[in-house]
Amino acid sequence: MIDPNEIVAARRALGRQLAKYRQAAGLNQHQLAPHTHYGRSTVANVEVGRQNVPRGFWERADAVLNAGGTLTTQYDELVSLVRQQRREIAEAEAASRAARHIEDDTVLSGLLGRTLAVLDQDRPAAAALQEELVNSTVTAGTDRLLHLFLQLDAEVGGDDLYEPMTRHVERLARSVAESPRPAILHSLGQLSQMTGWLALDGNRHGAARRYFTTAVYTANEVDDPSLAASALAYMSLQATYRDSPKRAQALATTAVQAAARTPTPLVRTMLATRLARAHAKLGNRQESLIALGDAHEAYGRSGSADEPLWISYVDEIELNAQAGACYLDLGLHAQAEAALVRAIALLQAQRPERVRDHVHYLSRLAKGRLLAGDVEHACQTGMRALDLALTVGSARVVERIAEFDAALGVVSTSAARDFRERFALFARSR
Repeated sequence: MIDPNEIVAARRALGRQLAKYRQAAGLNQHQLAPHTHYGRSTVANVEVGRQNVPRGFWERADAVLNAGGTLTTQYDELVSLVRQQRREIAEAEAASRAARHIEDDTVLSGLLGRTLAVLDQDRPAAAALQEELVNSTVTAGTDRLLHLFLQLDAEVGGDDLYEPMTRHVERLARSVAESPRPAILHSLGQLSQMTGWLALDGNRHGAARRYFTTAVYTANEVDDPSLAASALAYMSLQATYRDSPKRAQALATTAVQAAARTPTPLVRTMLATRLARAHAKLGNRQESLIALGDAHEAYGRSGSADEPLWISYVDEIELNAQAGACYLDLGLHAQAEAALVRAIALLQAQRPERVRDHVHYLSRLAKGRLLAGDVEHACQTGMRALDLALTVGSARVVERIAEFDAALGVVSTSAARDFRERFALFARSR
């Protein structure tokens, strides 16, 4: 297994090579930067191994520094090392999934054996076992898929996951049409909600509405008010993203009412943050802060009840990030910075694999710092968001960073120019 420290060391060694050739050519970082099509801060970060850049950077550096292809060759070796590490991680994950499948199959085989054993003696009992067998098959598959979905969505974004998930949901919908068993309906509702989220992450808004609507319908059919409320809350978030705050507020209010019977603490937390976001967009400071208070109160009771798997993304990181977004919309810049810095610190310490979330939080933090007048710090934060954005596929990521780029407007500092140049290259590469 490739040691992550080996990759870090290789990246730093490549950076030292760049610095050596640059100095030998008599150039400083400012002079080299235009030749690489990046800013000085990027060159500085690359030389100490803090930032990844694509192959074109190294090709241009090779040419201008007369390095004879050394830099590009060393970069290719680094890429090969990273790819090998990713293959090893993927193989280990596949082995882990296979082990879980074997365990599930053992349970299902036992159920089938019991069904066959009683078939001739007790047909009602056999029918009950067959129903259990079908339900167990659906439940096991749905749980596995939800676990995998939540992991990959956080790491790579929704662009790559959307198509395979839609195919699975379509197959499940056909199964429902043939045999509308409650367990299959419930699975369809849960996975439709997740597919709607992927569609929303990819700015496929029409598809997102269809999947969320399916989730609401199936949740009501199987009497799961929390799932119905969650799908409505996703529709509220979609309206917030699409700058329809009145619709967002109406949907969030309906979601809270839909779950009034039996909401668990994490479901209540999520619903309150959706309502807070909608009120913040409308400029309703008091209502938004009250809803945030409700979210914190609900989260304080987490762990006191069994939670559905699909709500497991709600944690202290998410709560702080949502609060930061509300404060930002309300113009409370100091509170926004504090909440977002806390969310990022928790993310790095506890869930570093959630790269897409990290980009979003950095983008919001950059915008908040810009609105507070700290242009230099804002641009540095924006650069960090761009570096991470190269590794995920998410249309919303591009949208959030584009918002910061637009907010920079005609600011003419060197940091702003460096960011705009880098973002223009990033946008063209998407």
